[in-house]
Amino acid sequence: MNVKRFISGMVLFPIVAVILILGNQYIVDIAVSIVAIMSIHEFYKAFRTSRKGKAN
Repeated sequence: MNVKRFISGMVLFPIVAVILILGNQYIVDIAVSIVAIMSIHEFYKAFRTSRKGKAN
C-alpha cells in the first residue's frame, strides 16, 4: 500500500465529511465537482499507455 495515498486519504476524508455535513448546496456541489475531476484524472493516469513498450 502506498503510504502517501493512505495519509492523504486520512487527512482529506474528515475535511470532505465536514463539507458534506455543514456546507450549503453550492459548497457541496463545488466539492463534489472537485472530487470528480480528481477521480477522472487518477483514472486516466492509471490507464495511460506508454510508447516505450510499443513496436513502431
